[in-house]
Amino acid sequence: MSIEAFPITLRLTKSAQYQAVFNQRHYRIPMGSLLLLARQNQMDRPRIGLILSKRVIPLAVQRNRVKRLLRESFRRHQQDVAGLDIIILARRGLGDLDNKVILNDATVLWKKLVAQRGPTT
Repeated sequence: MSIEAFPITLRLTKSAQYQAVFNQRHYRIPMGSLLLLARQNQMDRPRIGLILSKRVIPLAVQRNRVKRLLRESFRRHQQDVAGLDIIILARRGLGDLDNKVILNDATVLWKKLVAQRGPTT
């Protein structure tokens, strides 16, 4: 699989998968207008789910832009977070940030997650 790909196998698609992360999270990392929750999965690949509500980011254009940026950041760092199910939640003000700031915050999230996780075997 190409590092640029984003197939359905890298996504959380079912409500039960999201609930598992909420109920059994191993990592919780806040970063500005983002919150990352993660748990170990029994796979060799990471999976991601994004939660960006209308209440937090009112305009669909902004929500789609933020989702696109977060997916791109995930694609760049997916090797670093293999074996995790990850949810990224948006907080108020995220839609008003510049692309550069959002990508920078996401990069910091990935680095914090890798640091908390420690070395993998």
